[in-house]
Amino acid sequence: MGRSFFSEKTILLTGATGDLGSTLARKLSSFGAKLVLSSRSAGNLETFIKTLPQSTKAIALPADLSLPDEAEKLVD
Repeated sequence: MGRSFFSEKTILLTGATGDLGSTLARKLSSFGAKLVLSSRSAGNLETFIKTLPQSTKAIALPADLSLPDEAEKLVD
């Protein structure tokens, strides 16, 4: 799987502001993926999205996935 596989695909990535999540978000962005990024902290999430390349298509959906209602809103 390479660049063409992820190009224009929409990917939901949880834990996006952590070490692994942010690394994955950057790599997927470089492949042209559309990103739906989630983490518990809305502030950290917005700050992180601003560090991605301008061409990145990303939206922030803060959620605490330990709460069932929060997890549900990510897929609605």
